[in-house]
Amino acid sequence: MPSREAIRVTVGDHRFFSTMAIVSTLAIAGGFANTYGPKVVSGAPVPTIIHVHAGVFAAWLVVNVLQTGLIRNGRPAVHRRLGTAAMGLAALMIVVGTMTAITVARRGDKGIPGVEMADAEGFLLLNLAALVVFGVLVAAGYVWRREPQVHKR
Repeated sequence: MPSREAIRVTVGDHRFFSTMAIVSTLAIAGGFANTYGPKVVSGAPVPTIIHVHAGVFAAWLVVNVLQTGLIRNGRPAVHRRLGTAAMGLAALMIVVGTMTAITVARRGDKGIPGVEMADAEGFLLLNLAALVVFGVLVAAGYVWRREPQVHKR
């Protein structure tokens, strides 16, 4: 790995990561607005864990946008403090995500229209695998928090 001095950080780097945080948040929110949103608006019965999941995961999206904005605006000390607190949120996401995955599998859900698995067990496995990947990436971000070029990727 090159030394920190060998890697030049540009304003474009910060702009890219901030923009991607916003774009990915909008894409995720837009995707769930098509599935979760109509159920909420219509008053369809939705398990409580789904609402908890929506709130916790939305909080993560907000933290992601805030974190990239803090670095873009030259506030690394605040970024580090928020990052430490975000580790607790990440742990909560893994717990809530697992509970949500089990709940929807028990209901027989196989995915969202157009992206369905063959059965509920496959959908459960997909969700649990995604949570493992998330946990590994969060842990890697924490481990490499003092290596900005690795940490941000």
